[in-house]
Formats: sequence, C-alpha cells, structure tokens
Amino acid sequence: MTGDFRGQHSAVAKFKKDLRKETAAYAEWAARRNELAHGYVTEARCPDYDDPDQPLITVYALLPSHARVDRWFNAEPEWNYLAVEIERFAQGFQDLDNRLERLAANAGELQLGRSLQNVIDSDC
Repeated sequence: MTGDFRGQHSAVAKFKKDLRKETAAYAEWAARRNELAHGYVTEARCPDYDDPDQPLITVYALLPSHARVDRWFNAEPEWNYLAVEIERFAQGFQDLDNRLERLAANAGELQLGRSLQNVIDSDC
C-alpha cells in the first residue's frame, strides 16, 4: 500500500500550487473583510461636476478604523471604498469561495484515486 498518489503526480503538484495560491487569496480577503467590519462610513457633500447646474450630491465611503494605524499612511487611508464598490467586493469574495469549493472537490477526486489505488495494490 502506498500513499504517493500513484499516477497523479502532476495533478497533485498542480493542486498544491493552486491550494497555496487560493489560501493566500482567501487569507487576504478575510483580513479585508475584518477591516471592513470594523471600519466606519464617512459622508461628503460636493457639487456634481457632471451636471451643468452642479447640484450638491452626497457620497458615502467606508474607511478602515482609526484603531488600525497601520492602514493609515500619511494621513490618508490605505483603502477607501465607495458604497458602489462594496457590492463588487462581496462578489469577489463569492468568486473566491466558489474557486475554493472547486479546489476542495478536486482534493476529493485525488483522495479517491489514491484510495482506489490502495485497494488495487492490496488485492495484488
């Protein structure tokens, strides 16, 4: 009985590479999600320069908490999300979650291949 994923070396190597990449991406997104959860919203009123009459419009932005001084460089935050960008952030996280689900399914296929090979080896 062997545990070397016989005949699947390239698939295993690709899986390991993909797993490292997606895990790093997931850690980054999770950290950003935590920052967003502890951030705060600002309100700014300014003229709408696209309109000739230039009425005042209100713009909301989500910024990192002031408690995270490492996210504020030179008195400006590292990131600043407008309300319309939050939806894109949520979709990006969902896309990452879908990629991880597919990766998990691939892990199951590799394990199944390994288990079947172990059964074949033990019957010989």
